[in-house]
Amino acid sequence: MFRFAKKILVNYFTVFFLFAIFVASTYYFFQRDFFRVHDYTIGVKVVEMASALKSWHYPVRWSADLGYGFGMPLFNFYAPLPYFIGAIFYLFGFSLVSSIKLLYLLITFITLLGSFKLGKKLSGNWGGIILAAALTLAPYRALNIFVRGALSEVFAIAFFPWVILALYKKNYLLLFISLVAIILSHNLSALMFIPLAALWALFILKKKELWSIIKVFALAFFTTVFYTLPSFLEKDLTKINTILTGYFDYHLHFLYIRQFFQNNWGYGGSAWGANDDISFFLGYGQLFALLFFLILFFIQFLQAWRGKALNKFLKKNKKLILVGSITVFCLFLSIGKSLQLWESLEILAFIQFPWRWLGSASFFLAMFLAIGSGLLKNNLWRKLTLGFLFIIFFFNTGFFKAEKTIVDSNVFYYSDPQLIRSEMSETLPDYIPVQMANEEILKEYNKKYPEPSVWLNNDLADGQTFTNQLLKSNNQSQTWKINSSQENLLNFKIANFTGWTAYLDNQKIEILENSELGNVQLLVPKGEHLIKLSFRENKLRLLSNYVSLTALTIFVLWQITLKNRATN
Repeated sequence: MFRFAKKILVNYFTVFFLFAIFVASTYYFFQRDFFRVHDYTIGVKVVEMASALKSWHYPVRWSADLGYGFGMPLFNFYAPLPYFIGAIFYLFGFSLVSSIKLLYLLITFITLLGSFKLGKKLSGNWGGIILAAALTLAPYRALNIFVRGALSEVFAIAFFPWVILALYKKNYLLLFISLVAIILSHNLSALMFIPLAALWALFILKKKELWSIIKVFALAFFTTVFYTLPSFLEKDLTKINTILTGYFDYHLHFLYIRQFFQNNWGYGGSAWGANDDISFFLGYGQLFALLFFLILFFIQFLQAWRGKALNKFLKKNKKLILVGSITVFCLFLSIGKSLQLWESLEILAFIQFPWRWLGSASFFLAMFLAIGSGLLKNNLWRKLTLGFLFIIFFFNTGFFKAEKTIVDSNVFYYSDPQLIRSEMSETLPDYIPVQMANEEILKEYNKKYPEPSVWLNNDLADGQTFTNQLLKSNNQSQTWKINSSQENLLNFKIANFTGWTAYLDNQKIEILENSELGNVQLLVPKGEHLIKLSFRENKLRLLSNYVSLTALTIFVLWQITLKNRATN
C-alpha cells in the first residue's frame, strides 16, 4: 500500500514539474496577440503548402505565388514537414496565426516528452525532469522561437532525444520516424546531429545489434531521398548559392567562448565579432548545474584515484565522459578556433552560421546534466539538490517571450495572394530559378500582371487579334483558351523551372529556353487552342520518389516480419 501511494505521489509531482516546464516555455502562445520574428515567412510557407495540398500536389515542391507571382520550387529545397503539419491545421479551419501557435505548442510537447523519457531512461525520474528542463528551457530554443523564428530548426531539435531513446530501447520504428522527421524538418540539423547520434550508437550498442541500427539509419535516409536528392542536385538551378555569400558567409558568424556565459539577450541579428545583437547564452540552470556536476565529478575522480579505483570509476562514468566530449566538440565548432576544420570540410559552409551547432550542444549538454545527476548517491540529498537545480532552470523563463506583440498580426502573417506575390516575394527570393531576370524586373512585371497572365512577345500588327481566357488555375497547373489571328510567341507568368510541361490541344509542345525573363514561353500557331501547363516530376525527382517509396516499403515489410517472428 505504501509503495502504491509513493508511486502515485511521484507520478503526481512528475506531471506537475513537466506541466510547469511546458507553461514556462509556451505561455506567450496563449495570448491573443502575436509577435514578429526575423523570419516571419513562416505564415506564407504554411499558406503555400496548404494551397499545394488543396490542388493534390504531393510531394509538394512548387510555390505558385512566391517569386513575384512567377512561382518557385520552395519545398523542393526547404523543410517540408513543419509546414505540412501547419497546413493541415490551416486546412482544418484554424486561422493562420493559430496554426503557427499550434505548431509551436505541438513541438514543445514533443520536445518535453521525448527529453523526459530519455532522461528517465538514463538516470531515473529526476534525470528525466532535469533533461526535460535543460532542453525545453534552453535559451537557444527561445532564441529560435521568439527571435529568429526558426521553426524548422526547432522541429528538428525536438526529435533529438527520441533518436537516442530509440537507440537505447532498440525501437526501430521510433528511430526510423525520428530520423525521417529530423531530415524533413531541417536538413542542416540532420547534417550536424545524425553523425553524432551514430557515434553514440557505436558506443552503447553491442556489435550484433549494430547491423539492425545501420539498416534503420540507411532506410530512413533513403525514405527521405524524394526531398534530399533533388534538394542537393538541383540547388544550382536556383539562386540559392547567394545565401553563402555576403552576410551569410560563415566566416562572419563564429562565436567567442565568453558569449556562452554572457546574458546579453537581444532581438537583433548576428554580426561579426563578439557584440552580436542576439544572445548565445547557455542558460542559468545549465551553467550552474554544469559547474556543480563538474566539481562533483572531480571530487569523486580524486577519491577514486587515491583509492586506486580509477579504472572502475572511469568505466562507470564513460557515458558522462563521452557526452561531455560531444558537447565540447559541438561548442568548439561554433567558435573561431574551428575555422581550419570548416575550411577543410566544404559542406559545413551550407550551415551558414557556426552558432547553429548550439542546437546539438544544448541537447548533449542536457544529456550530460541528466547523466551527471547519477553522481548524487544519497537519495534525499539527490532529490533536494536536483529540486534546487530545477528551480534555477526557471530563471530561463524570461527568455521565452517576444520583444513586443503586434495588435494586427495580418501585417506580417497573411494569406492574400497579391501580398505574397509582391511584399513576401521580396522577403523570400532565395529559390527563384537562376535563369530568371533580376528582382527589379520581376517586380515590374508583377505590377503589370498581378494575376496569372499570358502576354505576347511582340505588339500585335494592324488588323491582328489575340484573346485569352484562364479556364483553370491551381498551385501546379494552368489551363488557357487562346485565340490568335497569327502565330505568336506567348509568355506565361510562370518561372521556367525544370518540370514544367506544356500541352497544345493535348499534344506536348516544347517550352522555349530563350525567354528574356526566364519564364515559360511557347510558340503557338494561329487559331483557337487549348493550352495546359503542368508542373510534373522530372526524371531525377521521379527516381527519388521511387527510391523513397521502395525504402519505406522495405522498412514496413521488415517490421512486419520482425513482429511475426516475435509472436510465433
